[in-house]
Amino acid sequence: MEYLPYPDDNFNEIIDNCFQRGDKFTLEYIRRRTGQAFVPNVRVHVKSIVAKRTDKCSTAFIDPYLFCIAAQHGLNKWTIYKRYRHFQDLHQTLMNFVNEERKKSNNDLDMYGFFNPTKKNNVVWADNRSDANECGRLDKMEKYPVSIIVVLGVTCIQDKNNEYPYFPATNDQTPLTNDSIIEERCRILVDYFNKVLRHPKFRAHPAMREFFNVSCLSFIHGLSVSRKEGYLSEASIDYYCDQHVLFPTQYLCNLCKCHDGPKWFIIKDSYIVDIRPDTHEVCFPMLVDRGFQVSTVNDNNIKISNLQRTLVIKCRTTYDCNEWTQDLLNLIEQANDFVSTKQSRFNSYASVRENQLAYWFINGKSYMKAVAKALLTAKDEVFITDWWLSPELLLIRPTDDETYRLDNILGRIADAGVRVYVMLFKEIPFAVALNSLYTKKTLVSKSTKGFIKVIRHPDRNTTDGVLLWSHHEKMVVIDQKIAFVGGIDLCYGRWDDEYMRLVDLGKKNDTTLKSPFDIAAEKAASGGKETVEAAQITTTQMAEQAGEIPIKSIKCLRAAFNPLNEVNEDVKLPASTNANETTYDMKLIAGNWIQSTLTRENNLNFKDTQVTNDGKTIRQLTPGLQSLVQTIRKDDEDSDDEKILEEQQSITTSTPDIDIKHRYFIGKDYSNAYEKDFKELHDYRTDYITRTLVPRMPWHDEALVVFGQTARDVARHFIQRWNIHKCEKYLKNDLYPYLLPKSYDDVEDLTIENWRDFLESEPFRVNAQCVRSVGPWSARTKTIESSIQNAYIQMIDAAKHYIYIENQFFVSIAHDSVVRNQLGDVLFRRIERAHKNNEKFRIYIVLPLLPGFDSMNTVQAVLYFIMRSIVKGDNSLFKRLENA
Repeated sequence: MEYLPYPDDNFNEIIDNCFQRGDKFTLEYIRRRTGQAFVPNVRVHVKSIVAKRTDKCSTAFIDPYLFCIAAQHGLNKWTIYKRYRHFQDLHQTLMNFVNEERKKSNNDLDMYGFFNPTKKNNVVWADNRSDANECGRLDKMEKYPVSIIVVLGVTCIQDKNNEYPYFPATNDQTPLTNDSIIEERCRILVDYFNKVLRHPKFRAHPAMREFFNVSCLSFIHGLSVSRKEGYLSEASIDYYCDQHVLFPTQYLCNLCKCHDGPKWFIIKDSYIVDIRPDTHEVCFPMLVDRGFQVSTVNDNNIKISNLQRTLVIKCRTTYDCNEWTQDLLNLIEQANDFVSTKQSRFNSYASVRENQLAYWFINGKSYMKAVAKALLTAKDEVFITDWWLSPELLLIRPTDDETYRLDNILGRIADAGVRVYVMLFKEIPFAVALNSLYTKKTLVSKSTKGFIKVIRHPDRNTTDGVLLWSHHEKMVVIDQKIAFVGGIDLCYGRWDDEYMRLVDLGKKNDTTLKSPFDIAAEKAASGGKETVEAAQITTTQMAEQAGEIPIKSIKCLRAAFNPLNEVNEDVKLPASTNANETTYDMKLIAGNWIQSTLTRENNLNFKDTQVTNDGKTIRQLTPGLQSLVQTIRKDDEDSDDEKILEEQQSITTSTPDIDIKHRYFIGKDYSNAYEKDFKELHDYRTDYITRTLVPRMPWHDEALVVFGQTARDVARHFIQRWNIHKCEKYLKNDLYPYLLPKSYDDVEDLTIENWRDFLESEPFRVNAQCVRSVGPWSARTKTIESSIQNAYIQMIDAAKHYIYIENQFFVSIAHDSVVRNQLGDVLFRRIERAHKNNEKFRIYIVLPLLPGFDSMNTVQAVLYFIMRSIVKGDNSLFKRLENA
């Protein structure tokens, strides 16, 4: 037998609670890139080793036995299969490692008290292992508890107290070895591994990780159990993307090809991912999706493809190729929910999740309050996508405490160790004033650890003509198990409640009102004369407190709200009023303001508009497409470089001396899109419209929160987009990591017990499914997914009594070359069917009175489409029903 000395006497491991949760690492541990697989101070136990003779192997004559090793690390159990030569290779590697560790010390044998091999002690020098074994049986060695034999520079230990690992002899590796010897060898190997795995340096050795098929992703809290791990080589990688002007497809694909040796590949529950052995960096994971396919090609190569990319991996042997192919096919079977269209309604990327928790919100007040409190419960990571995000948005109001300001919350949790990943729509500046670059700079500056990462997309370098589109999704995902989704952006103008306030003047919001009984009592006491005067005075005071404007004539009112008057502050109003002056309440002010807004340029007259189906009017609205493309590309030159953003000075976050304690809408948050679009968003504290003259526009919208597996599906969509955008924009930037989906089978992690921390009442049990709209231009997928439209169509067709539609726009024109969605057509068919069957069926469509834009050209263009969809033109819904 051959003994293996320990590198040192230190068997203790340091536990860092930031990177360890129970018997697993936290997700943050992956970012450290230490490569360590086994969790500190959690036992690695080899429970059994069973040998089975195999004759089919090409090396069966010299290595006939296949050893099955059952291992356990904490609560994690797995099985590996090895040949005896693998044991020998591992033992020799560890022996060499110990020898190198000893050479690093000034005295190789200092830990045992031996300094000079010429002294007569228990150190025996031999020329070979046979002589060493013979020397080990000398009687003079018996009086020493430990015998050390140095063989050609390798230190071996003869342990009299059986404290050190020892490896079985190597001269019985023949096909003539009987079963009793093999059983004894297995027993010795079990003891050998359980002793070797006690020492931290042995457990962390790369050869040990490779032998047990584990890596830094094997024992991560939230991630699934690895189905298979091992070294493979990448033959080629091709990403699906359309032609780019700055990055042609061929260039991008060649840039992504890796020829730097083998990588460590891991098969998880719904994806395959690889790690670079030298840096332990997690590379682009391939998610199982509708396009996931596995096939074998020549020379032991396996071709793996999904909707975003194609990967060819090279195996060392035919046996390895067949084994990996089978494991990948098993992956498809296990993750069949993401592959089979039969498992999913509406041809969605996600299947129906039964008995899920969900809760809905009406208006921004309750939604933003829940988001703020839920963000503070985050432990690992937060995903946020928005069409527009305002960093200084107050999520809980009214308050003078900026603790619940969005950027402060994100900065707080980021400094506590939570990774925050944000994807924003990269706007066309001359079209919409979102200033996403400012948002990115502000958010990045909030994290002292650099834990907030922001990607703005798209860059619009494509030449396929798909230019005027936007990422319009809004969601907040917390630890991949809580997902807020819906129609409410975390931006200015979206916070509102059931009161839909038109004015917000701070302390003047508080008004003392008299009940009709008090007024009647005063009238009876004074005979009625004083009450009239008191009522007039009270009305005037209420108007002043509520921001209402007492004026003498309707002409002055129109002047105050005339949009053609650029400086509304110059309109001089009476400084005081008396009982004889007429007081107009805010309802009348708002009504006249809307009327004056409608007449600011040209009256809309659809009778004079020729409605055609060939799209001529639309083409007239968008001349000079080439000039537009050049302008868009020029706008895209805004720097997104991480280093430049980090050099930016911190954004000033102090609040000016204003009455924020009583105000609901601070600075830019007091908005009216009819009056003026948002401008100078960096100066968030300053009003951009005069709140004493212009009423704010209320905002009505809805959202919901889902938990568990449904939240995992929402996170999976975010991860799919983030990874491909990272590949597009930050391929060589290690500061932007690839993201990994969490497990769908971790019942403990999917159980939500803290919903009371951010919800006002208990969530409901529902059957839920995620639907989406993605394509080559938004997620770089080979095919277009329109599961949202598919869901609409099937639900409308299945409606029995009525359909309620509430939306910002309603654009769906039948047989149109520009507008090609099918919702108007399915509504027509459902109404026609109800008419033929003599059913009582209703459709309710609720739209804003006018589109929320300050430009009359934009308002007219949107109304043009809405009218063509509902009442105007032969292909509108009404006209088709009339002609049916």
